[in-house]
Amino acid sequence: MRKIISFALLFLSLLLPVWAEEADPSATLPVEIHTVEDLFSIAQAPEESYILAEDLDMEGQTWIPFAFSGTLDGNGHSILNLTLSEPGAEIVTALDGNQKEYDAVYCGLFSTLQNARIQNLNLVNVHGCIETAQPCLAGPIAGYCMDSTIENCTVSGRLELRAYNGMFGLGGLVGYGVGDLVGCITDMTLICVDTDESTMDEQFLGGAYATGFMTATECSITLDAYISEHGYVHSGGVVGMLMQYPIGMGHSALLTDNTIDAQISFFEHNNSRRAYCGKVYGELMTSVNYNYRITGNEGSLQKKETSDYTQELRPETCQEPDYQQTVVPSDCTHFGYTEYVCQGCGYTYRDNYRLHSHSVSTWTVVTPATTEAPGESVGICDLCGAEQTREDPVLPEPEPEPEPETQPETEPATEPETEAATEPSTEPETVPETIPESEPEPDTAEKSPGAWIPWLLGILAVVLAIGIWQMLSYKPQHAKKRKK
Repeated sequence: MRKIISFALLFLSLLLPVWAEEADPSATLPVEIHTVEDLFSIAQAPEESYILAEDLDMEGQTWIPFAFSGTLDGNGHSILNLTLSEPGAEIVTALDGNQKEYDAVYCGLFSTLQNARIQNLNLVNVHGCIETAQPCLAGPIAGYCMDSTIENCTVSGRLELRAYNGMFGLGGLVGYGVGDLVGCITDMTLICVDTDESTMDEQFLGGAYATGFMTATECSITLDAYISEHGYVHSGGVVGMLMQYPIGMGHSALLTDNTIDAQISFFEHNNSRRAYCGKVYGELMTSVNYNYRITGNEGSLQKKETSDYTQELRPETCQEPDYQQTVVPSDCTHFGYTEYVCQGCGYTYRDNYRLHSHSVSTWTVVTPATTEAPGESVGICDLCGAEQTREDPVLPEPEPEPEPETQPETEPATEPETEAATEPSTEPETVPETIPESEPEPDTAEKSPGAWIPWLLGILAVVLAIGIWQMLSYKPQHAKKRKK
């Protein structure tokens, strides 16, 4: 018997972990992001897993980058109009081509990625101007990447970095670091401006990342870059400087099978000009002993260098651009946007993207809205036939204002009129006529049908009193019998 019990206990101990896991299946599910507020809340638990459940519009939102070490699955959805204007609070040491260290800050959707994964995410119209006096590296997705993967992501927009003080750079996806960029698409306008002519600093710019030792494979890169540097330029269609980082043999950098369509305009203002600029990379700072490979990259680079150091290089060639605006509305499958065309130089860009919009003419209520809870309605898009769901707002509480308004109108109108009209007219007519006729008839009350009722009540009261007396007298006798 003891053996049977022991075996049963052992069997239950083996099943308990399985039961516990089945009892809480949500423990392994990613957190769904439905709103802009949900996106902001990632900063409270940056190590968790998240999945984007809706397209989000960040227009007018102030975004402060933060460190992320979890997983973000875009699920094919898009984040529109993300504005990047200042670095995050994290400071991580960066190295330039001479292995000189800088305490740098970082800017992107995330400031830094550490053992993180970003996948299936679309950033549409990432834009902004980042101004800092600190060494800074920036990219739409992250400023710094360490042992992280970015896969199947799409990025578009325009970023500007205005900095100095040793080292700074921009990338089409990431600023700086080590990790993997796989199957991504980037179409970015990048502007780097050195704001201090007296400092011979190092500038880095790349269509995928600015500098570091990252893998970039099967990416489609469209780059329109403008660099104004009073120091040293390192720029390339994929990476500005391919540099072994961190020092050691634990990482690899594969620049393979990428498609590049790049245009880089720049000036390098210094006495020992080098002007590194290439289709895949600007400068290679690594050893043959390190694990890297550069093969299968297709496309072209249009390099434009100028010796005029007085004018910042920008996409707009007009000093005072005059833009004509055209609003393109959204529909079922395309985001809307505003197109800007300069009437002087012809420069064109798009901004103010808007979310998809379906056209539903008839809605059917599924759950009626109440004063306590919203309702739900469904409809069919007139354009694409897709079923749409909308939330009907909570009904307002009925206002108690009509009561004070009606009471003063009715009461004064009815009560004074009826009281004054009826009481004086009826009382004088009826009371004098009836009182004299009823007073001389005291004997008729005895002959009325109800005159016997008081007598009957009296008899009943007497009978009731006798019954109560007999009951009271009976109890002592009964008690005496019980004592015997």
